[in-house]
Amino acid sequence: MYNEILEIKQITNTDTLRQMLAQCEDEIMRLAKDEGNCYYWPRETEELVREELSTRAYILNHMFALHCTQAEVSRFEEVNNALLKLETVFHNWHNFLQGQFSVIRGLDGESFQLDTYLNGSIDEETPLYTMEEDGYYQSRWREMLDAISETSEIEAICNYSSNLEDGVSWAEGPLCIPQLKHICICYLIHALCTHLNYSIPDILRMTTYRIDYRIDCSDLITLTPGESEPFKRVPIMNEADKETIDKIQHIFELIK
Repeated sequence: MYNEILEIKQITNTDTLRQMLAQCEDEIMRLAKDEGNCYYWPRETEELVREELSTRAYILNHMFALHCTQAEVSRFEEVNNALLKLETVFHNWHNFLQGQFSVIRGLDGESFQLDTYLNGSIDEETPLYTMEEDGYYQSRWREMLDAISETSEIEAICNYSSNLEDGVSWAEGPLCIPQLKHICICYLIHALCTHLNYSIPDILRMTTYRIDYRIDCSDLITLTPGESEPFKRVPIMNEADKETIDKIQHIFELIK
């Protein structure tokens, strides 16, 4: 709707920005399907929804930069610290899964694939963090966060740093504002606000973040002419390797 983002940046009138935000969110809701107690966005409209969500995030980030409060900065620090802890859990869990499945599936790197995806988690039972500044933005937080969650996700990156607390800030784009310059911004904040359509005000109101672990395993046999036995993909495990089976079964239960 508002493709000229540079024009948005020139606007400082709060009422005008609220009106633009409302129009953007109305269009997103127009593209939604109502199932009574929830909404969903059909696949054929996802590209249009993502465009509107991108514009919405730009408007909200601009409003945040214009009138950021100390309460919002404090909440940002809280979220940043929490996601830094999630990075540590993710890094350790990813490496554990990768190592264990390498033992079970073989070390050729082709018999399994571990993918990880970052997103927010929002449903009707997920509480939102309310702030006094809600009246300033006047966004439809729950519906918009639902739309972002349904129409986008990004692959989480494991080897982004050898030291998760190395003091290097991932502040880019909307995160490069004076009010946040004293904060060492973690990678997951950066990913949500620069690679997905979450605005800074959005992440301040979310209470749950999610990294999905998806494991794709495959087996095959190849019948070679002239040979009586087919080539089997998965090697025979020795006794030490077999001890990991119980751990893998436990992992499967955790990631269902």
